[in-house]
Amino acid sequence: MTVVAYTSPDIPPSEFWISAFLPYTIPGLVILHLIVAVYFLIAKKWLQSLIPLFFIAFGLSFLPRIVSFHFSQQQKAGATFSVLSYNARVFNVYEIYNKNDPSISANIIKDAINMEGDVKCFQEFYSEKNSEKFNTIKRLSKTHPYYYFEPFFVNHVGGGFGMAIFSKYPIDKKENIQFKEKSNNQILYVDIVIGRNKVRVFNVHLQSMSINDDELADSPSNHFKQNLLKALLRYKQGAIRRSKQVDRLISEINRSPYPVMVCGDFNEPPLGYAYKQVSNLLLNSQEEAGHGIGATHNGRIPFLRIDNQFYQDGIDIHSFDVLNNKKLSDHYPLLGYYSFK
Repeated sequence: MTVVAYTSPDIPPSEFWISAFLPYTIPGLVILHLIVAVYFLIAKKWLQSLIPLFFIAFGLSFLPRIVSFHFSQQQKAGATFSVLSYNARVFNVYEIYNKNDPSISANIIKDAINMEGDVKCFQEFYSEKNSEKFNTIKRLSKTHPYYYFEPFFVNHVGGGFGMAIFSKYPIDKKENIQFKEKSNNQILYVDIVIGRNKVRVFNVHLQSMSINDDELADSPSNHFKQNLLKALLRYKQGAIRRSKQVDRLISEINRSPYPVMVCGDFNEPPLGYAYKQVSNLLLNSQEEAGHGIGATHNGRIPFLRIDNQFYQDGIDIHSFDVLNNKKLSDHYPLLGYYSFK
């Protein structure tokens, strides 16, 4: 069971859907091996204890994905550029998000404009050209004149929904990558010129987990099992799509002629397939410079880290933070400071 669980993050859920759930048994299995090892050691069965100790040692390699221990004061000095990534939940344009309080939308847009970041990557972005408040393209481009916005849907008032990348530095090339399966999710990338260097920045929004944490938390006892099964089925379907989407992302990363950064909403915790495949190629900012669990989901499911910044060797990280004081979206913004080697 442990061998299967440990290897499951490398098995595409599109080929074997059960692998979407197996990685989350790893912490429990490590604890179980610890109990067995303690039992054998107390019983002075030294040879038998080697087996659970081996699996514990191997299991500890998953620990940096779950929690980071960089508690020392990080230095932003020497950083060449900073990157903000943020699932802005369409700036709460819907009443269900803004709770009939227009100031909520105004404040989240103000945050998006005022937060630090030489490069800003937004998922669930919204811009409405004829609106003073929601003309976010115009408002953000005052400080970040180079941008790429690719709407996948335009509503009846001309408001565009999609993803966007804004930069203080010139953009040399840009592309939108659509997935084959029917999906509102997509990948954008831009080549940004920073001094004598170029970096290809990917903005990613993978298939949603489609789990309504409020629905689960507020389920009456006689409906909880039914709602849980529905949530697991939706997670299975999402995991299958995400595995295909991240495989496309990997192929695009491998094609890049420049150092790569990947930012966005992965909709999957760090033990899953999508995270593992990207981390095979790139370094994760939370693992390398973050602290604690680094939860990025602002909801009722605790400790959930589904948003990420990754960077390639050739780039150094100076500082990384989850801005969990920004609570107007269901995701927290991520801010990293980087330089070129």
